[in-house]
Amino acid sequence: MKFRTIIAVLTLSALALTLSACQQAQGYPSKGIEYVVHASAGGGADVLARTIADIMSKEKIVTQPITIVNKTGGGGAVASAYVAEKKGDPYFIYNVASIHITTPLQGGTRLSLKDFTPVANLAYDSNCVAVKADSSYKTLQDLVDAAKSGKKLTQGGGSIGSTEHMTGFAVQKATGAQWEFIAFNSGAEALTALLGGHIDLAMPNPSEAVEQARAGKIRILAVTTDKRLDMMPDVPTFKELNIPFNLTFHRGIVMPKDVPADAVKFWETAFQKALATDAWKKYGADNAFFPGWMNSKEYTEYLSKQDAAFQPIIEEMGLIKQKN
Repeated sequence: MKFRTIIAVLTLSALALTLSACQQAQGYPSKGIEYVVHASAGGGADVLARTIADIMSKEKIVTQPITIVNKTGGGGAVASAYVAEKKGDPYFIYNVASIHITTPLQGGTRLSLKDFTPVANLAYDSNCVAVKADSSYKTLQDLVDAAKSGKKLTQGGGSIGSTEHMTGFAVQKATGAQWEFIAFNSGAEALTALLGGHIDLAMPNPSEAVEQARAGKIRILAVTTDKRLDMMPDVPTFKELNIPFNLTFHRGIVMPKDVPADAVKFWETAFQKALATDAWKKYGADNAFFPGWMNSKEYTEYLSKQDAAFQPIIEEMGLIKQKN
């Protein structure tokens, strides 16, 4: 009797494992997904994630619910730690950008993008120089001249080593101007401080600044791109202003380490479909994103070279901690 019971239990267990394996193979994703963002609500990364999640839902590219989860702090370190703990779990996707390269270089976290599974790069981004609309600074040269004359200016932006920080450093290096950088949790928070008159300038992504510019609340003085943006045809580029700044800012997606290959392929395909929609194309154009699609393999190769691209400027900024 006991022998028959043992056989029955083993048979049921084997059947349950078989059914589970079949469900994973045929029904992924079978539950909701967390889409993790390192910035607070309203920032460029957050808006991008919410936009693309909305596209996937409306276009029925992904039928399971996608929940945006904001894990702010530490220049992406908090979010990275959260996702890294989900090793092997395919129900987490993670919105990453250049800050996820610069923070590890500074020693802000032991986790780098090598500790995740690259899925795809969605686009490239840029930065711009912004002041409050009623500011006396009408051009970037006005800002530079004020700083060089002894005016104590403050620039707000994301965390230390962020793209905003690097952009400001590039301007100062090229012009000889100097000002203080104040770190916020996101570009959106820095813009709020700018609107409140608490800082003199900010250097956010155009996607973070464009609505405020259209509303007449801020003035854009320059963009980091080589060519003028269609949305800001009267705004000069860094190239025109002889400011050398050639870093590429990526907007990509990764997953935890050791997730199943079929899950990576699912999301690679899902994001590729989302980027082909009219809604994404409009969003990309409206927010000055540059096409930059890379599949998982291409994105993996791209990321393997980014430490070498960013390290020289981070070193020059004095942000790399010396090893004892």
